[in-house]
Amino acid sequence: RIEEQYDLKSFDHIYAYGDTPGDKAMLELADEKYYRWKRI
Repeated sequence: RIEEQYDLKSFDHIYAYGDTPGDKAMLELADEKYYRWKRI
């Protein structure tokens, strides 16, 4: 759904924050990923 709403190529750097297993797909889109407040 994120890629349907946003052109990710228009961003220089993408950050993502997640705290549930369901956030994995969103985190994979990011350059800098945080899961449960830890950088992964």
